[in-house]
Amino acid sequence: MGFPDGTLAGREVAAYVISRAAGWDVVPPTVMRDGPFGPGMCQLWIDHDTDVDLIALSRRTDHAGLRDMAVFDAVVNNADRKIGHLLPVTDGHLYGCDHGVCFAEDYKLRTVLWQWRGKTLPRRSLEALRRLNAQLNEDGLEAELSSLLTASEISATRIRVETLLKHRVHPLPALRLARHPLASGLDDLFQGVSGRRRAVIAWTGWLVASLCQMAAVRARIFCSTRAVTPATVCPAVLFEVELALEGVVH
Repeated sequence: MGFPDGTLAGREVAAYVISRAAGWDVVPPTVMRDGPFGPGMCQLWIDHDTDVDLIALSRRTDHAGLRDMAVFDAVVNNADRKIGHLLPVTDGHLYGCDHGVCFAEDYKLRTVLWQWRGKTLPRRSLEALRRLNAQLNEDGLEAELSSLLTASEISATRIRVETLLKHRVHPLPALRLARHPLASGLDDLFQGVSGRRRAVIAWTGWLVASLCQMAAVRARIFCSTRAVTPATVCPAVLFEVELALEGVVH
């Protein structure tokens, strides 16, 4: 699924609305405006701290604002989080920009912030998600988003929030069964199968492959000092599988 023409500005504004509602404040104030070439979005200019090494910043594991951004990206399904989108300011706060390719219904999370993948969400993230979830179930926030996103995109956002709250882990990178060499020829198998059932079949196969992969990973980790175990990886795997079952991944 791509992003329809003419919708990117609305997604930029919707990202600000979500960031504000959760209390993350990772997106600068963003509004819709009419311009000489039609409607578009305007965003507050951020004078970022040019002394900060963005590559080093993107790799940190002890930066609360960066971790907030990683959770925010999971919620809005950010398909384009690059290092250059990080905007640290001199007071220590961290903003992010370029959210025009967010809110897809299928799982499109593409980011450089994978250092917390599979790890338990911190308390501050859960509190932010609860605030956001409460507002998503009220008419006010949904009405504001309805002029920016489709009803199915809003529903998919709500499902992502609920799934994060249920499993309480950072998601893993999306792995597609179609990328596996054994997937060649599956098109014939899937002939006549509905999109939803096809997603369930594909992601069930991926889950089995992931569990096998975790056995190998566990053997490697046994001889290392990395604090990663199947107990933390499994919920993150289930996060993606549950999104598939909910119809968010196609």
